[in-house]
Amino acid sequence: MGRRRRGGGSPPSTDFERVLRRHIESCKYATVDEIVSHLRSNFPGYSRQKLQPFTTTVQKTLEHIKSTSITSSNQGRPSTSNFVFDDEE
Repeated sequence: MGRRRRGGGSPPSTDFERVLRRHIESCKYATVDEIVSHLRSNFPGYSRQKLQPFTTTVQKTLEHIKSTSITSSNQGRPSTSNFVFDDEE
């Protein structure tokens, strides 16, 4: 039998993913290609990776960063779905 994971959510991050995320967050570039180029030219470990899989990993990491920053920025704010507008009464 295989092992079961408890709970939901995303799987635990590897050290590589944590370091990559930190490097991406410190980048000041706008596009995935610019970020990939910067990382591969400044960090030897990234230049040893094949370009396409590394680009995909950077893209997914950026999407994860954006999705977690959106949800964390909405915490503490009331949901608009709970408001009753004047025209609904």
